[in-house]
Amino acid sequence: MRDVRNKATTLVVVDDRGGETLVAHLDASCPDMVLVDLLARMHLASRRGGMGLRIRDASPGLIELIELCGLTCVLALEASGQPELGEELGVDEVVKPADPPL
Repeated sequence: MRDVRNKATTLVVVDDRGGETLVAHLDASCPDMVLVDLLARMHLASRRGGMGLRIRDASPGLIELIELCGLTCVLALEASGQPELGEELGVDEVVKPADPPL
């Protein structure tokens, strides 16, 4: 039996204070429109409850379907994978105002 936690898409609900609650690990290796519809409905329900929904470690196929449906701006997709050499995952580069433009 394979370890679902290493390959699955993770859904997390975020409350108004930034606290996170794990909702589910989904096997999105073969995504379809039913899954995109479910994610959109879960997002809507969480927003109505004053919370947000984050999607982590989405498969490339799921990301493409979400883009095709025009839901990229609606559904919060978080980056997955390994950081590049010399970078930390989830940390943006800090730019100082005195830095000259490239």
